[in-house]
Amino acid sequence: MITERYPQDFFTIGQHVVMLLILLLLGPAIVGSVLAVVNERRMQRHRQPGVGYWQVTLRRDGGWRGGDLFTETGLAYQRRAAKWGLIGTGCLASAVVLWVILLRVPF
Repeated sequence: MITERYPQDFFTIGQHVVMLLILLLLGPAIVGSVLAVVNERRMQRHRQPGVGYWQVTLRRDGGWRGGDLFTETGLAYQRRAAKWGLIGTGCLASAVVLWVILLRVPF
């Protein structure tokens, strides 16, 4: 029998599938997070004249859609940064949920 050949704590096929899904989600999570940071840094290069980094960073609203803070190009980078940040966060959260399921649920 197959159960005599392998120990009981050997990974089942279901666990392998979940681990593969986790790895497949971590790739886009890392890429999305990196792209969010890159676009945020590009956004900072397109501040309105006379607006400093700290004026943008320490605002309560975070400078979100702040036409008084950024040029149109900067606001476009801000939208891209937000989009990629949400994609990266969603993939990372999904990977963590699958990892918790893998630890808790016997397959």
